[in-house]
Amino acid sequence: MATISLYNDALPTPHAEVTFDSGEKVALTLERDGQLIKSVATKAILFRADPATVSEICSAMLNSRGPSDLTPLRVLTTLVAQMCSPVDVGKAFKAAVAAL
Repeated sequence: MATISLYNDALPTPHAEVTFDSGEKVALTLERDGQLIKSVATKAILFRADPATVSEICSAMLNSRGPSDLTPLRVLTTLVAQMCSPVDVGKAFKAAVAAL
């Protein structure tokens, strides 16, 4: 299981970092033009999406829970922290977009 090693949901650029058991890290950043997930070590982009797609992914994850104080960064960081590696992160988010 991964650990959320950095989390800042403050504007203007909410961001988080997740550290996996292997020591690998990914950075999640929410910007005006959408979401970016990248490897901290290699700077390789694992996933990039526009704001509408990010919103759809978050809505799908929340399903029908009703009103919530969960922010997009909190939802996405929680998802990433349940994965095993940066490779899994990239695959999972690409599969989520394909399923939309």
